[in-house]
Amino acid sequence: MQRLLGLLVLGMVCTIGLSTTGCKKKEDEKKPKVEGGGQAATVTYEVADKTVTVEQGKSADIKVTRKGEDLKDATLGVENPDDKALTVTGGEFKGDKKTATLHVKAAADAPPKDYTVTIKAGEWTDKVTVTVEKAKAKAKPAAAPEIDVGDKAVTLKQGESKDVTVTRKGEDLKDLALEITSSDDKAVTVKGGKFKGDGKETTVSISAAKDAAAKEYTVTIKAGEQTKTINVKVEKAGKGAMNFRPQRDPYLAVGREELQVAAPSVTRRQTVWFTREF
Repeated sequence: MQRLLGLLVLGMVCTIGLSTTGCKKKEDEKKPKVEGGGQAATVTYEVADKTVTVEQGKSADIKVTRKGEDLKDATLGVENPDDKALTVTGGEFKGDKKTATLHVKAAADAPPKDYTVTIKAGEWTDKVTVTVEKAKAKAKPAAAPEIDVGDKAVTLKQGESKDVTVTRKGEDLKDLALEITSSDDKAVTVKGGKFKGDGKETTVSISAAKDAAAKEYTVTIKAGEQTKTINVKVEKAGKGAMNFRPQRDPYLAVGREELQVAAPSVTRRQTVWFTREF
């Protein structure tokens, strides 16, 4: 009976707030227990950017920092509003590290609009707006320049040369040296074939050796995957014989001019007459 009366008295004393070692305040019950005494350490979090923009099929990062004492391994919680449109990974704090990164990837077919991603850590919560934009159209690669040759067939006398014009058209024109080969580089030789800067024209010089066999040869011109061919026909060199009138023709048509030259092939010196239109 005496013990019961004692407990009742103690309860009344605690109720009216008198200090006593036998009483426990309700405020004390609410305080978290901390080993070694003192208040529990508070960790605060902060999102670096509250808005993030990402293209369809690409990724963006969300950085979250934390401050406080006794930092330990922790992982951020994430609420993804549409896990088909967005994929959110990462968000791990390692040891006492103060920064964690969330990786947000938009699906290639994600509808272009705003999505709200919620980030949590204990009682802390924040929101980030992720704006998905339509993927930009890929630029078409510049088309390879297209080359062409002015003459696809050339006829040369032994010892003669001729220039052939090579042209090109296209985008992003730069210095270019054509790859030129001859079917017989002793009989038919080639020189030139270099485009400078954005130039659209160059010259290839084709020469027949004096002792080249009289027949057909091939000159091949390459630029990247393109190939052009020039057929070269070599003929025997003449001995200076020319078509001429052995004497002055009194019946020359009006509008012609007479030129007097000495034909080198004639055995004796003889005056001959040539004509040219004008």
